[in-house]
This record gives sequence, structure tokens and C-alpha cells, in this order.
Amino acid sequence: MKRFTVTVTVCAVLAVLSSCSPPAQSCQYTFEAAGQKVFSCAEASGLTADQTQAYRQRCDGSGTDGGTNLYAALGVQMKWQPEPCPRAQAYGACTVASSGGYKESVWYYAFDGGSPEMTEQMCKFLSGTWEAAQAN
Repeated sequence: MKRFTVTVTVCAVLAVLSSCSPPAQSCQYTFEAAGQKVFSCAEASGLTADQTQAYRQRCDGSGTDGGTNLYAALGVQMKWQPEPCPRAQAYGACTVASSGGYKESVWYYAFDGGSPEMTEQMCKFLSGTWEAAQAN
């Protein structure tokens, strides 16, 4: 009986832990500026199931968020991914806590026209936490 109780307890703890912290997902943005293709990526982690659904709908355009229509009108292509933002060629990320209790990090890349220093200052101005990317 003791072995059964321990097994059930361990399984219950693992089930709770796995549902509390879903994997990160991302919304990738591609657009043209000054004749150059620009890529940016927003990464969310710690979302509930409802937040995950809303995040995906906002990103892939299937939701009712008016901002999505504005992005489309400006030529921004948005693509939802069930994984974190790519780290290749990234120089850093600005992370902020959302009003929904999850974290969102916007990753910046070497070919987006900005500089790490300028982007870090902007992040701090927005009360975000700057994370320099690890060398690839």
C-alpha cells in the first residue's frame, strides 16, 4: 500500500508541474523597411491554456484583435510557433511581465537595423529586463 501511495503522489506532483509551466511559444514578425526584410520575434511563457489560445489567435490572425488587421495592412506577416524564438543571430531580448501574469520577451536580431545598445536602453525605459544573447 505504501508503494502505491508514493507512486500516486509522485504522478500527481508531475502532472501539476507539467500543467503549471507550459513550454514557450512565439509569434514571429516579418516585414520590409527601407527595402530590407526585417525579422522580430515575441516569445511568451507561463501562459494558461486560455491565454495560449488567445496568444495564438492574436498572432495567426484568427482572433478578433483589431491590431492584427493593422499589422496586415502595414504588410507585416505574423506566424505563430509552438516553440521559443530562434536564438541564431539574436543579440538580445527585452522581457516584460504582462497583465495576465505571464512573461513576454521580444527578441532582436542583427539584421533588424537596430543596435544592441539602443535596444537595451529602450528596454530599460519600458521597465523591461534586458537579456544579452549568448554567443552562437
